[in-house]
Amino acid sequence: MYCAVIGDIIQSKQLLDRAGVQARLAQALRAVNRSYEAALASDGTITLGDEFQCLLSTPVPAFDLVEEIQRRMHPVRLRFGIGVGEITTPISRRLAIGADGPAYHYARAMLERMKESERGRERAKEELLFYSGAPADGILNAAALLLRQVEREWTEQQREKISLYLQTGETQEKIAARLGVSQSSVNRAFKSARFYSYRYALEEIRAYLEQVYGRWEP
Repeated sequence: MYCAVIGDIIQSKQLLDRAGVQARLAQALRAVNRSYEAALASDGTITLGDEFQCLLSTPVPAFDLVEEIQRRMHPVRLRFGIGVGEITTPISRRLAIGADGPAYHYARAMLERMKESERGRERAKEELLFYSGAPADGILNAAALLLRQVEREWTEQQREKISLYLQTGETQEKIAARLGVSQSSVNRAFKSARFYSYRYALEEIRAYLEQVYGRWEP
């Protein structure tokens, strides 16, 4: 069982600097390829101008991976389809191109579902959909919807502190020293951004996926 992730840039044709955004996307994928090297069966790869994909050997870190890509791409918004299933063709470790199977089919179906619902305005605005065929998929997708809504509302100052904290793993005191602010201001930013709820939701999603698919260590 593999976990395919297919993503694309929302409203990419309206971007004023498409070349610059594509360069940032390539940089973001290189970063997550390093961060999640132990879990990747195929590295994140740009497949079209505004679309990319990767293949994970386990679904456990999938939500963390896509959240990191979105944080690195801010303020550009992306949508992600995630599918869990078999891969029926050979897999290239360095290029997530050419492989095929149900995992990719499910991920593609989730991406198309989001595009259709966005055009029809029939559902809440989703930016991430997960499919494994399990009964809990709906709960995970509801949690993902709330996660993305919380993240979209972060101010630039909140985002700077949160992104630095997540990227470095340092304490609030060290983050404050880096930014030349007090530790209390970092903590206030986290609270007002609802970051602790955001982090808790991601941790609970990861814990559930570990129960189903086995523990994964970065």
